[in-house]
Amino acid sequence: MYETDKATIDQLAEIEYDMKKEPMIGKLISLNSLQAEYKNADLPGYIPGIHYLESKYAGLRKIRRDGNCFYRAFLFSYLENIYSLLEKGSVHGKDELDRLISVIKGSKTSLIELGFSEMAFECFYDVKLN
Repeated sequence: MYETDKATIDQLAEIEYDMKKEPMIGKLISLNSLQAEYKNADLPGYIPGIHYLESKYAGLRKIRRDGNCFYRAFLFSYLENIYSLLEKGSVHGKDELDRLISVIKGSKTSLIELGFSEMAFECFYDVKLN
């Protein structure tokens, strides 16, 4: 077995372990809950930063840190905002959802044309889109 194969297997095992102990996207929690986590931080700006965020946001969701966390957090927030617009009956929410579904449907062909192996992402297209 090549050293790179072993490194890949080890990395996959570590990711699988992390997946079992931490959700990809956590439940909405109070920003106040961060104070205990950062009360002994070496840098003094954490607690004032938490107070600032509390004045702007209702809460936060912790995201599993696995290399795709920024994209997952952004997309989840984006979808959450579309859902909020749909709940309010906003035509903007419906238009944006339709646009997103169209982009997703076209992306599979684009990924294959760019040279990505369909096996690497096909499971993400198992979800039925209108």
